[in-house]
Amino acid sequence: MTKKKSKHNFFFENNFISCESNLNGFTEEIYREFDKKAKDLKLEQKINDLFEGKKVNKSEKRAATHVQLRDEIITKENKKIGRSFGNKFSEWCNESEKIIVLGIGGSYWGNRLLIDFMSGQLNHDIQIARNVNDLKDILDSDRTTRYRGGLTKVMTNDAPHPVKIHFYVLSKSFTTAETLQCLKLAKKLSNGSFEFTAITSNKKEAKKHGIKNIISIDEGIGGRYSIWSKMSIPSFLNCTDPSLSSKDEKIEDSFDRMHTHAYIDFIRGGQWADKYLAGYSAVHDGAEYFEFVKRLAYSDIWFHNHANRNTRAIFSYHNDLWALSHYFQQLEMESLGKPANPSSEFKKTGQVILSGLGQDAQHSYLQLFHQGTHNLCADIIAPPRWDYADVDIFRDNENVLEYLSTLEDWNDADSDMLERAGKKDERPSLIYAQAFTQHKLLSTNTKKLKKIEKIKGDTPTNIFSLRQSNGLLTDRLRNLGFLIATWEHRVFITSVMLQINPFDQFGVNAGKIYTNKYLAEYD
Repeated sequence: MTKKKSKHNFFFENNFISCESNLNGFTEEIYREFDKKAKDLKLEQKINDLFEGKKVNKSEKRAATHVQLRDEIITKENKKIGRSFGNKFSEWCNESEKIIVLGIGGSYWGNRLLIDFMSGQLNHDIQIARNVNDLKDILDSDRTTRYRGGLTKVMTNDAPHPVKIHFYVLSKSFTTAETLQCLKLAKKLSNGSFEFTAITSNKKEAKKHGIKNIISIDEGIGGRYSIWSKMSIPSFLNCTDPSLSSKDEKIEDSFDRMHTHAYIDFIRGGQWADKYLAGYSAVHDGAEYFEFVKRLAYSDIWFHNHANRNTRAIFSYHNDLWALSHYFQQLEMESLGKPANPSSEFKKTGQVILSGLGQDAQHSYLQLFHQGTHNLCADIIAPPRWDYADVDIFRDNENVLEYLSTLEDWNDADSDMLERAGKKDERPSLIYAQAFTQHKLLSTNTKKLKKIEKIKGDTPTNIFSLRQSNGLLTDRLRNLGFLIATWEHRVFITSVMLQINPFDQFGVNAGKIYTNKYLAEYD
């Protein structure tokens, strides 16, 4: 591959997301070289194989069925199943005070992300635990229950008015040690007031643990892709209205209006991303989207293999999407952390991904990005221009957008972006200004800084944002679904170019197997 030092800037925008990329060192010539190699590797055919449900997971000889979950037919079936279960759930919600989700890995981060993203529109108290320490913190918190001293104390004292909790136990294999420990603790504390529902591909194992309510998922759905599956039921069911009486005829209507539309619109966002990728020639702006995702994937590979940029950070500046960076971290490192294919010219596979909240990072370790000796890359998830939590902050302060527009060497490059962000006389939120500023400082630098303050300004950076919606939850979920599916497409194209399998995880499995063997020595 050619190595030529140059800036490669591009912008993509559609009805769902926008992205501006400043990729220092990655050139148009390099992109075209990658594209030639993609044809040799039959990239388009492999994309079609993925969407057609062929056995693209070669090592485990099965399809990657999470993509089929975004299919129109499957979505309709899940809607039917979800509605039926949701009506039963609504009845339980009338009596329960709390929902607690038990899960780790993808089943944790998927629900964590959705719960936080929908937090302003949820109708029920829902929390999620990864391990027994998380669960104890939830159960023993005074705010968990109306009883002083925490829930565990109440349950062990046989309180006259026991707290009713619905536990969702999420485990594909139903052998996950941390999750089963949580289940054991919950059952120990239960005096008949706890309800348990398992979501798993191993119904037999769930029944062994005494769980009667079981929702099945396909074995071909990897944990990091399970957000599209019934693993997300607890998050979306939380959109139902528990205040309705179980005998009220409106329960079904309420569920259909709240849960079903939220779930379906999230899925449809992913569907649209799939349509853009698989049928790019037939979809309006589809060709531009396909090129956009390829540029993301190609540049990731090139920076890792030819520019010694082995680490990429994903910063989320969106208050409701703090978990998204962690979700993407698992998606990339579990999918692309594989041995190099001997027949591939690329000997480095997945980058090391740092994840974190942007506001925290810029007050701590972002110093290394700006002035350290390591070569890195960055992805920034920006909030909408106005974050209604802090929209008033700048009323009596400096107009940050005006300040940004005066910085030397930034004007020409960002005049269009400033216009896209909104009118120049309108003030952005603090976190929007922070995200935008870090994107420019990382990738561009500024001559306004003092010599001792000088930063490198050569970090390849992408800044993503969900398109501003009308504020409806369903629209926001649709845009989120599109972004997540786009990231999956980025990962899949990367895997094709690296000639590796992004769907197995034998390294993860090894940790589980040998932990159990170690513990067995003490039985």
